[in-house]
Amino acid sequence: MLYDARIVLDAEVPTRGGCWHDLMNALVWGTFPRSKLALHTRQHRAIEARVAPGARTLPATRSRELDALALFDEGGVALLAPDPTRLRSAPARGRRPISGPELASDDVDAVVFGHAIYESLVLGVRPAVVAGVVVERTTARGATDIASAVDQQLATLLRDPEAMKSPSELVRVDLDLFSRRPSPRASSGRRGGDEIATGGARDVGSSPEAGCGQRPPAPAQPVE
Repeated sequence: MLYDARIVLDAEVPTRGGCWHDLMNALVWGTFPRSKLALHTRQHRAIEARVAPGARTLPATRSRELDALALFDEGGVALLAPDPTRLRSAPARGRRPISGPELASDDVDAVVFGHAIYESLVLGVRPAVVAGVVVERTTARGATDIASAVDQQLATLLRDPEAMKSPSELVRVDLDLFSRRPSPRASSGRRGGDEIATGGARDVGSSPEAGCGQRPPAPAQPVE
């Protein structure tokens, strides 16, 4: 049974031992359960709609909707904005990502959803992609229920079949997580001109064994 089908039909999230990628995914499930279920339910339905009865293999390519959902699952952030309309015009800027200082100047907070971003932080590599969706800030900064509020907002968005239909709807974001580290050689996942670029030495989480069995970098030793 396919990954999303096992989640939706069996209420079981396939998880591998000794795998940072899957551990981070489990932690995101614990933090955003409603939106994770909405995302995988939608992916399951989208895949099911594309597979002919009796087919033994999946289509060779993903739809634009599945591209967008996969990008957000792996590298998504919720951009909490007091004025969502203003920030939603960001895709019109082209392929240049929104930087951390720009988010701060617009009074926007970023809540990380994508488990591959957390894995990247553990392994000390740049996230392959950071793709944002803009939602209205409904809680005060520092509120204890911010994760629950974001979970509900993302779940509502993901349940909307007209939302997140293409990667072009996602906002490229530079979270400045690795501003002091060397930038690995960038690659691109462009297709059709509106794909979000996938910068980084490798696409964390793109292969079955990505992030499994790898150790995080050792902490720097203090200078005596």
